[in-house]
Amino acid sequence: MLTAKSEIDDRVNGLDSGADDYLTKPFSMKELLARIRAMTRRQAETTDAILSFGDVRLGQSTYQLSTDTGTLRLANKEYQMLEMLMTNPGQVISVEQFMDKIWGFTQYQNRWTRYRTFRSPCHCNRTQRENFCQK
Repeated sequence: MLTAKSEIDDRVNGLDSGADDYLTKPFSMKELLARIRAMTRRQAETTDAILSFGDVRLGQSTYQLSTDTGTLRLANKEYQMLEMLMTNPGQVISVEQFMDKIWGFTQYQNRWTRYRTFRSPCHCNRTQRENFCQK
């Protein structure tokens, strides 16, 4: 990703959204070309590893989900979630594990758990939930 946004939150958001690299303006042409060469090397080194579960196949380098009936290219988060499920067959994956691994919400785990616990018994309204989660 080549952008003028240089704040840490912008970088994290760009990388979490699927960018392989993040370069801010102003940039050196030498650095840009070196990053492109590095990415090209990494792509050449990756193999077309395929995860399988039953008749479902997931291409790890292509993000393609395939069955006998067709193929579908997954978005980044969809791919990450399915990869997590397929690499842990037969295991229950909690919401907190997904939030941590896929969205990086480790620091919000207690807040997320409190929200789920609070929401369930009292059926509070949105404002009450937001005020509770702000604490």
